[in-house]
Amino acid sequence: MIEEKVTLCSNKFDYKVHVTRSSNITDHCCIYALSDPKKRDFSQDCDHEHDESCIECSNLTSTLNKTERFLEETEKDEELLGRTLKKFRSYRESIEAWKAHLLRSINQDLCRENLLDKLSNNEIYLNLDWAMKFLPIKSREPQSEFFGKRGISWHITVVSDNNTFDTDSDVSDSSQEVNDHEMTDLLKKTKMMGVSNETETKNFRYKVFVHVFDQCSQDSETIGTILNDILCRVKETDPQIKSAFIRSDNVDCYHSANTLVSAKQISEKTGIAIRRIDFCDPQDDKGPCDRYAAVIKSNIRRYLNENHNITSASEFVEACHSHKGVKGVLALGCQIANNAQKKDIKCKIKQITDYFNFEYLINGLLVHRSWNVGSGLLIPWLQLNCNRSIFNLISRGIEGFVHEWVQTNEHSANQNVDVDDCVEQEEMLSTKISELNNLYECNVESGCTAAFVKFGNLINHILWLTNNIQK
Repeated sequence: MIEEKVTLCSNKFDYKVHVTRSSNITDHCCIYALSDPKKRDFSQDCDHEHDESCIECSNLTSTLNKTERFLEETEKDEELLGRTLKKFRSYRESIEAWKAHLLRSINQDLCRENLLDKLSNNEIYLNLDWAMKFLPIKSREPQSEFFGKRGISWHITVVSDNNTFDTDSDVSDSSQEVNDHEMTDLLKKTKMMGVSNETETKNFRYKVFVHVFDQCSQDSETIGTILNDILCRVKETDPQIKSAFIRSDNVDCYHSANTLVSAKQISEKTGIAIRRIDFCDPQDDKGPCDRYAAVIKSNIRRYLNENHNITSASEFVEACHSHKGVKGVLALGCQIANNAQKKDIKCKIKQITDYFNFEYLINGLLVHRSWNVGSGLLIPWLQLNCNRSIFNLISRGIEGFVHEWVQTNEHSANQNVDVDDCVEQEEMLSTKISELNNLYECNVESGCTAAFVKFGNLINHILWLTNNIQK
């Protein structure tokens, strides 16, 4: 029983650390696991052998097999056995699906890390997300007005910019291409940061745009309008920006053919070329937008507690900017202009839900199921309806507010870390704490980290542990 618990906990916490782009263990190799053997466009051959195995992954498989055999041997009633095995196999499929989800999520995160690592001074990186609708509220309201409210929609966009000035940087289109045979694993690169380029520094800036609507449809047309407004504002304040990379979750308004095709029209209209749109794995959409949503809500609650009402988009914007606002956040009360144009013909991309990475090329849209796995499938622009309308956005902000970039902390790559010194300091600290608290530690069972202030509690623990081992 203890072995089963240790196996499940190890798979839960350690598996994400073991996954890499290329590994000699099949369960840890992203290229091998994410390659589709039936379609050559989404498959890639590994340049190494898979001749090693992981003890934790093997223990998980053996534990599930032992559990299934135990159920078959102990349960005599065939009807009850059938229901039990059906439920167990459902749980097993969930565990295996969760393990596959972790691997896909790590691979998609490597895409984000690679783009930010190569982000030049004339490029920006955007994170898009709809926040949960805000229910209008008054500082004092009767119970009869509490029910049946229509929520206020608000959209958050975090724009990141590399403020590092490097005269030798290459800003050509080919700078974002990655070759697996030439690329060092990003996870290993992070661990060995002290061995990399000693003069390289990363200095990022960010802006946050909040678009608030009294009433709107959260569809692809609205996303296109918001994206067009953001790029126009960035181009107005920073004319040197030429390219943009976008990341979002898998909501239909983002992960749709209409939004992907509209991005091409937005690039031509704003002068900022959208180079890529990447989507995170389902149920792995937590990012900077959610963090800023929490900070903005805290500022709104403070405004509400001062006997103010928040019942409309204009009041929501005023609450966002109250108490000097949130650093780097610009809130806008928005309304989409009601154009009398006919609705565009909807664009369709077959099996679009299977694709998570989209790269904009001159001759078409290059799609991948998993980042940098296989050559990808090229969809020519002639097969897509690229003549789509971008609606105008009427926005109202706070007069006199200056939306400036916010500087993040600098991260230098020459911060060498002596592992031996860290281990030595950690051991000294743990020894001092143990001596200070006069703890009695268990040394009966290997791997047991239990410690007690009273000697009698240690004796009881050893007796309990000894009895369980004998059983």
